[in-house]
Amino acid sequence: MAPTNPRKYEAVQQLSNELGACGLLCLLSIPGVILSLFLTLVKFRSDYRCDYAMLSACSIGRWFDCNHVLSSDASLVFKLPISAYSTGYYLAVLGLAGAALWRPRLLSVLRPVLLWLGWIGLLVVLGLATYTVFGLREGCSYCFIIYGLTGAIFCITALMHPQGHWQGLRTLFVPWRPRQGGVLLLTCLAFLALISVQMVEYRRSAASVEFDERCLVHGNFLPETHLRTRAPRLTAQISLFVDFACHHCRREFEFWQNFVTANPDEYVLELYHFAREGECMGGAKRGFSGLSSQHFSCLAAQAAECAEKLRPGSGVPMASALFALQDSTSTYFTERSVRDAAASIGFTNIPTDTFDHPFYTCLRGDEQVTRHIAGHTRFILESGIVDPPVTYITSYDADGMALPRTVQIQGAKRYSSALRTLQEARKAALEDSTAKPPVE
Repeated sequence: MAPTNPRKYEAVQQLSNELGACGLLCLLSIPGVILSLFLTLVKFRSDYRCDYAMLSACSIGRWFDCNHVLSSDASLVFKLPISAYSTGYYLAVLGLAGAALWRPRLLSVLRPVLLWLGWIGLLVVLGLATYTVFGLREGCSYCFIIYGLTGAIFCITALMHPQGHWQGLRTLFVPWRPRQGGVLLLTCLAFLALISVQMVEYRRSAASVEFDERCLVHGNFLPETHLRTRAPRLTAQISLFVDFACHHCRREFEFWQNFVTANPDEYVLELYHFAREGECMGGAKRGFSGLSSQHFSCLAAQAAECAEKLRPGSGVPMASALFALQDSTSTYFTERSVRDAAASIGFTNIPTDTFDHPFYTCLRGDEQVTRHIAGHTRFILESGIVDPPVTYITSYDADGMALPRTVQIQGAKRYSSALRTLQEARKAALEDSTAKPPVE
C-alpha cells in the first residue's frame, strides 16, 4: 500500500537513515577512543618508564613495524603523542553523533559539523599514511586501524549529505545561524579541552624521573666488552646492548655518546652487541629480527669488533659510523659499506679493489670475534629481553667502586636530562631493598 503522504514518508525515511548513520558513527568512535588511549599509554610507558618498551607484537616484518613508527619524532606534536589528538577527535565525533541520537531535531545543525570533522580526519590520516609509507618507509598495524576507522567516519558523514560535499560544507556557514555557530564553538572548545587535559597530565608524568624495584638488578655481572671509552675518574658507566640495524638503538647511542663526549672525565660509555641474526645469535631460538637479517647487522657488529681489534680505541667511533649507515635507502651493511665506515674514522689503507686486507680477514674468518658477539646476544636473550636497546647504568662511589645495584632500562627513552637520569639512577642504587638476582 502506497504512503498517503510521499513527502512525509521520504522525510521520515531520511531521518531514519541519518539516525542510523549517527549510530554507526558512535560504534566507530568508541573503538577509536579506546585504541587511541591505549597507544598514548604505550607511548608514554615506552618513552619514560624503565621496564617497558614498544610492543613488538604489532610488528610484522618491515612494512608493519609499530616500534619504529610510534617512536619516531613524527609521532609527537607539541611534545604530545598524535594518539592523544585522535582521542579528542573521536570523542568529538562521538559527542556530536550521540547528541543527534538524543535530540534528532539537532540533526540539521550537527550534520555539517560532522562532515567537516570527517574531511579533517580524512586529510590528516592521508598525510600521516603518506609520511609513514614514503618518509619512514614503514607502517604500523595499529595506525592502519586508526586510518580505517577515520576513513569509515568520513564515508558515513559524506553519505549523510546527499546534496553533495561542497553544499554540505557550505551549509555550516551559509546561511549563518547562531545555533550553528554555538555548536561549532562548543565542539572546538571541547576538543581543545580534551587535548589540554591530556597534555598537562602527559607532561606532568613525563617530568618525573624515578627508578623503582622493577628497574634494579645486581651489578658486576655484565660480560666483557672491548668497545668502551675511558675516564680518569669514574662516576657512572652507561652500558648499551645495541643492534646496529635498530633505529631506536641509534637514538639511544647518540644521546649517551653526546653526553659522555661532553663529560669525558667522569662517565664511561660501553657497547655490547645485540645482533639478532645469523651466527651472531649463537644458536639462540628466539629474538631473531627480519630487519636485522635484511641489513646484515651481524656483519656490522663484526666490523665494530674488527676495527677495535686492529686499532684499539676505534671501536666506539666505528659504532657511530655504522649507525650513520642507517641513512642509506638500500641494505645498510655490506662489506663495502662497512669498509667506507672504517675509512671515515681513519682506516685509510683499506683497498677498494680487493678484499686482501686484515680488516676483511677479520670480518670473514675470525671465529673469536663472532663468539664474543654471540656471547653478548645470548646473555641479554637469556635475561628474557628480546628487543633492543637495553641500557645499564652503573654508579660508582668516591673510591671508584661500583655500587652493588645497577639500573636496567629497556627500550629507547626520551630523557629530559642525562645528568638528572644518572642522579636518579644513583639514588635508586643506594636505597636498601632486594634487587632482582643477576643472570647466570
